[in-house]
Amino acid sequence: MTQAEVRQLLGTRTWTGNGQCMGAGGRPVTRWEYRIDVSGRAVHYCVDFDYIGPSGAPAVFRTERFLTEWNWPWWCPWAAKSRA
Repeated sequence: MTQAEVRQLLGTRTWTGNGQCMGAGGRPVTRWEYRIDVSGRAVHYCVDFDYIGPSGAPAVFRTERFLTEWNWPWWCPWAAKSRA
């Protein structure tokens, strides 16, 4: 996928920067991160682009998806209690 296709599919990104790995030609990959709220939980999508497309155009190299763990406040009656 190209950057335009990802932008059309996921919308406006929340963060742009470099990924944690090196791509073609020793250049760091470009990372776009998206945060989308689904049923009260944050879902994060990370899309890494490498410059491997025709004439060095950025193309999707890797995608990741993960949920943010949410801890219940200590005062909630249904929060998990630690057992000694």
